[in-house]
Amino acid sequence: MMLNFNEIQEKIYEYGSIINAPKGALKIYPSPQSDGTPYIQISNNEYLYIVEERGMELERRITANIDVLLYWIVSDVIFFLASQYELENRAEGFDSRRLIFKKEIELFKVLKKDWANITEIRINKILEEAPYND
Repeated sequence: MMLNFNEIQEKIYEYGSIINAPKGALKIYPSPQSDGTPYIQISNNEYLYIVEERGMELERRITANIDVLLYWIVSDVIFFLASQYELENRAEGFDSRRLIFKKEIELFKVLKKDWANITEIRINKILEEAPYND
């Protein structure tokens, strides 16, 4: 069963409350904001996750799986939180991604083990192509 936009928003608020994300970072949109903020559309029994900036579509992901869509949305929130954490705890001489990636995995583990595993795989792929530089 497909969730409607309001039900998706409620799920995101629920996840956000678990990881103490600011409510403003949890707002999802049903239409372009023209500033690169992702928005969600539901069409033909599929969820569309679209990033558009100044009328130019930069990214479009499509899934029929609500868990996949929720992961995409929560990933943005967690990256924001992890980046803030790194900024507040920056260690000179270390690749900033060390703290960001560690915090991302930590936050995903609080929400869903499967999401943490997906994130670890994604991070490992990134590090294969672009190892830490510190």
